[in-house]
Amino acid sequence: MEQLDELTATGYPALRHLDLGGSEFDATSLQLLAALADSPVLPQLETLAVPGLRIGRSDCADGEPLAELARLAPRFVHLALTVNGTVDIEGVDQQEADRLLGGASPRPQHGSGAREGN
Repeated sequence: MEQLDELTATGYPALRHLDLGGSEFDATSLQLLAALADSPVLPQLETLAVPGLRIGRSDCADGEPLAELARLAPRFVHLALTVNGTVDIEGVDQQEADRLLGGASPRPQHGSGAREGN
C-alpha cells in the first residue's frame, strides 16, 4: 500500500475520481479503508472505487467489524463509493453494510460475465 502514500493533494491537485477497484493490495480490506480514510487526497475526491471488501472479526483490533466500519465511514460520506466485487463483513448484514458505506453498491468485476444492474 506504499503506492497510496504517493497520492498527495499537492501532487494530484485535480484528482477527483480514483478507481482502485481492479487493484490488488498486500493488506486486508480494513487496512485499505483505513489508509484511504487517512489519505490526503480523500477530501478532494468525488468518486472512489475499491476492490471487494471482506472484513472479518480477526481483522479488527476489538473484534468488531461493525464498530470499525462505523469509525471509518464518516470520512467517505462526501463521495460516491463503489465496491468492485463482494462486500462480506462478518457479523454485519448487507443492509447495515450498505448504510455504513453510504449505499456503496457492489459492482461485478470486469470479465466475470455478470451484467451491471440499474
